[in-house]
Amino acid sequence: MFKLPVCPYCRTVYTSKEVKKISKSKIHKCYHCNKKFKVSYIKGRIIFLAADIIVLVLINFFILKFIKQSNIYICLAVTMVLISISFLLLPRTVKFLKNIENL
Repeated sequence: MFKLPVCPYCRTVYTSKEVKKISKSKIHKCYHCNKKFKVSYIKGRIIFLAADIIVLVLINFFILKFIKQSNIYICLAVTMVLISISFLLLPRTVKFLKNIENL
């Protein structure tokens, strides 16, 4: 799940910056083989964000329960750091699928 997507036809690897641009459209044309493919990201992002929320809740619970000197500000700081890391991983939830109309 955490690999950058590749063209389903020629296996060209796209960078994170390219994936961010491509994910705004539903269909994209490969710059290497010129074939069109579908861009899918909703299912991957829902699963990723659900897992992210669960991990954040568990980490904050652990901090508040077992660390004696903790307070809400520490939990807020940890949450902001983990959310920032999560935003960096969002392009890796995009999937490229073969377009049925091309076949």
